[in-house]
Amino acid sequence: MNVGTDRNTAAFAAESIRRWWNGRGRLDYPGATRLLITADAGGANSADSTLFKMDLAVLADDSGLDITVMHFPPGTSKWNKVEHRLFSRITHSLRGQPLTSYEVLLQTISATRTSTGLSVSAVLDENNYPTGRKLTRAERKAVEQRVERDEFHGEWNYTIAPHDPVQDPSTSPEQKLAAPIPPEATFLLTHPALTGMSRDQFDQLVDQLEPCRQILTDAERRDDGSDGRGRNPGFGILDHRHRVLAAILNCRNTEPSP
Repeated sequence: MNVGTDRNTAAFAAESIRRWWNGRGRLDYPGATRLLITADAGGANSADSTLFKMDLAVLADDSGLDITVMHFPPGTSKWNKVEHRLFSRITHSLRGQPLTSYEVLLQTISATRTSTGLSVSAVLDENNYPTGRKLTRAERKAVEQRVERDEFHGEWNYTIAPHDPVQDPSTSPEQKLAAPIPPEATFLLTHPALTGMSRDQFDQLVDQLEPCRQILTDAERRDDGSDGRGRNPGFGILDHRHRVLAAILNCRNTEPSP
């Protein structure tokens, strides 16, 4: 569970999904090619929110996953099984507990257990998620072109596929030749013998460096002239998790200068 300290926005909703995928999903399902999300019809992850779809498109590009979203019809969010299988249990744990700090909140949520095997982990998300984000008409059109709507209530059910770098004219030749990193390779490269830390410690480090990732992502989106393609040179196609991994492996395997 991702506990935010700022506003509940589309960016926060997408970041929560990203954190789950990077911290748990990709480890539990290393061969996954698609991700299914069930969501409410309103709020930060509204079925009408172009911002939410745009942030999911970025996640699809970073993860290489086809992301399918199924929104519950308005007024039926309580049908979502997460309400009964998770939220209700967390509410039971929070009952009567004075929430005097974020630490107490995280500890109380993480203490949630059931006899049928449910265990909950909680992390603190201290990123800033300002409101008032606006999209240009061109950006809205680009997002809508990425959305493949289902024949059955396409306003609620749709899929966003990752960009194919071979077909994207703005992609550099180096990026076109770069193949996606297999999850199995990531699992091997995060071995403690290579990183000098356990995989849990590595995941914690990735989470701790999330604010840095947000700064770099914002810089990439703002800087349209750094290399002529809207990306800062040297960032490549690596997502945040692999950038951290590459930095660790580079530091541990680079001989210090005499």
